Amino acid sequence: MAKNTDLQYIRSLILKEHSRRNMLEIVDYIGSDPSRFEALVQLLLAGEYRITQRGAWPLSYCIRAHPELIRKHLSHLVVKLETSDNNALIRNILRFLKDVDIPASESGQVMTVCFDLVQDPAAPAAHRAFALSILGRLAEHYPDIREEIRLCIEDQLPYAKPSFRSTARRVLASFSGGKKSRKK
Repeated sequence: MAKNTDLQYIRSLILKEHSRRNMLEIVDYIGSDPSRFEALVQLLLAGEYRITQRGAWPLSYCIRAHPELIRKHLSHLVVKLETSDNNALIRNILRFLKDVDIPASESGQVMTVCFDLVQDPAAPAAHRAFALSILGRLAEHYPDIREEIRLCIEDQLPYAKPSFRSTARRVLASFSGGKKSRKK
């Protein structure tokens, strides 16, 4: 359980300012401490808009540095991914999901959310590209979804932004065993 002093301190840091310097200060404070990480997650799950918006950024950096911290909290954040209307939180959850191992117990839920995002033309470009990356990684463990991903890509490609196109090329190349070789 997170200590109340950690909750208060992390909350004060989040509210101090929204800058890269401040985000890194939060990440440094949390470090690999599970209790401090839990405090950050609790603040995000509480749903206060400004805290959630600003706290999502350091969350993704903490997880990059210490991916083991997310195990205990992953299911709660996947639910938040489905229910939140906070673009910053959604973007940062997707950002870290593309880099962590998603357990089988969460895979179906994550796949559903990602397919929905990829197919939603109103979704922000970053959300769609991150969701496609996640699906590409999940296809390594669940090859049956490759054809559905391929069909989604074909459907979305004519209207897609460059970030989606780039991700789509990378995902499709991974399905064929790597980058396509050039003909000489």
